[in-house]
Amino acid sequence: MDDVLLKVAVLSAGHETSINTHLVGEYNFPNVMVAVAVGLYFDISIDEIKQAIAAYQPDNSRSQWMQVGTNKLILDAYNANPTSMRAAIINFAKADLPAKMLWLGGMKEMGPDEVKEHRELVALVKEYHWTDVILVGKEFAGLAEGYKHFNTSTEAKEYIAAHRPEQASVLVKGSRGSRMEVMVEALQ
Repeated sequence: MDDVLLKVAVLSAGHETSINTHLVGEYNFPNVMVAVAVGLYFDISIDEIKQAIAAYQPDNSRSQWMQVGTNKLILDAYNANPTSMRAAIINFAKADLPAKMLWLGGMKEMGPDEVKEHRELVALVKEYHWTDVILVGKEFAGLAEGYKHFNTSTEAKEYIAAHRPEQASVLVKGSRGSRMEVMVEALQ
């Protein structure tokens, strides 16, 4: 479980401090560094900064690491764009986790680039080995290329409930409008 949680080392006043976070992914590194910089700017001690960052537990579907039954999930379903989707998929692919599954929701408000961006996302997914891939939303219609596709997260939830994974590691990522958290309910 700790393999996917971000750990950083900060050098302040000549002393190195390690900070263990509850945030998923290397892509959260700049966020942690900004928090450290702001704290130091306002003369907050590095120990207080470390405690505050270490105590933060995401619970708003943003980089949220969860144990649900025998499954480990990264629930990152608050927002999605090509950059964040790519970073999450690559980070998850690198993680040393068993039975990796992707549950990806469509990216909303992409305008005329919608098909192109979703096609590129599917191409990225194909670069890695996954135990299973579920794509949700009209944005993936015609692009699933051998992966499971559902029009809504409710349809996907029904499938998951009937084919419940066990001891899997799952990245759940999509735009808020995709309602990807609904799928997690099938595991509870």
